[in-house]
Amino acid sequence: MRKLMSALLCCMVISVSSSFAQKKDLNTAIMQLRNYAQYEKAEGKSTSLDKAKDAIDKCISVIKDMQANNNPKLKNTLVAKAYFQQGQIYSEMSQVEGNEMADEATTKAIEAYTECIKYDEKKTHTKTMVPALDYMRTSIYNKGIGHFKEKEYKEAYGFFKESFDLGDVINKAQGEATIDTATITMMAYASQNGGDVETAVKHYEELVALDYEEPTVYQALSSLYLQQEKLDKATEILKKGQEKYPKDYTLLITEINMLLKTGGDSSKAMEKLEQAIEMDSENPSLYFALGTNHDQKGDKDKAIENYKKAIELKDGYYDALYNLGAVYFNEAAEYTRQMNELDLSEQDKYKELETQMQDNFKLAMPYFDQALEAKPNDYNTAKALKEIHANLGNYDESNKYKEMMDAAE
Repeated sequence: MRKLMSALLCCMVISVSSSFAQKKDLNTAIMQLRNYAQYEKAEGKSTSLDKAKDAIDKCISVIKDMQANNNPKLKNTLVAKAYFQQGQIYSEMSQVEGNEMADEATTKAIEAYTECIKYDEKKTHTKTMVPALDYMRTSIYNKGIGHFKEKEYKEAYGFFKESFDLGDVINKAQGEATIDTATITMMAYASQNGGDVETAVKHYEELVALDYEEPTVYQALSSLYLQQEKLDKATEILKKGQEKYPKDYTLLITEINMLLKTGGDSSKAMEKLEQAIEMDSENPSLYFALGTNHDQKGDKDKAIENYKKAIELKDGYYDALYNLGAVYFNEAAEYTRQMNELDLSEQDKYKELETQMQDNFKLAMPYFDQALEAKPNDYNTAKALKEIHANLGNYDESNKYKEMMDAAE
């Protein structure tokens, strides 16, 4: 009986000792945090803050031991107060200038506040806690922006995700259900730019489901679906976006790119290109695309017209210069083919075709010359010029481009 009483007494002493230590450490943490705020913070000192950290960490350690032992003396109000103080202390630590552990302190503060919310049944600490949480949320978000600007997309995404998750903690503390669409958007941008297509799609789909008012969401999601070779989904989401934003230019361009990339209805692609030009008449790429479509359809005059417009709008536009030269070159090649099919007796017809062949080679030459200036030593351009000069009897020039070709190989 005496041994049983001794054991019970020992347990009571341990329980009382743990409870006392917990309260003592908590009070020490509160006092040291107050000293820091009132006297040291303005002077750039942090001795009291370090003491507050040590005391609150001891306090939380005792609380966890008491929780593990299901100690009935441990009350939720005291647990909430302890975690609140831990959050306050680590929040202050995260703001100390030059603190290499700032990010770690921020994470610790968030964890502490989250635990506080769990036990703060009467929401005693919410009003004080939310501004601190929101300050950290904004700080974390801004770090994400900084990494995004430096094109460090993986790091940026991590901060945006942390900011978003912290927003959920704040909502829970306030009893709200606000959704931070701005941060979801940045998560989508960061993952897309970082090459994480699957994650980007997930976030863009979230924004569409939330009816987020931004046409680029539909444009980006459609492009990503196309990248995943999900043509039906790409078409469906693009159509949904165009129904919502019928006059949006980016969605029109996305549709054009989809038609061109997938080999869709070329007549529809040309119709859409004409619409795009009406909206952006100074865009050389649109004229180039339209010229290419006319070229493929065999409408030489329309192709030339649009290639020339593209070149007019953009100096040194290699693709347009090369294609325009190729229109005349191919025309000359066709006359050469017809010449080779003539009977030897048809000399007059031969000379007529030869003149037309030479005229077209001469028309092609300046555009290939400019293309070579835009893209020096380009093999295909040098090859075209070699053939042109050979057909015009300029053999020294033809050999010069042959040497350029050899060097380019």
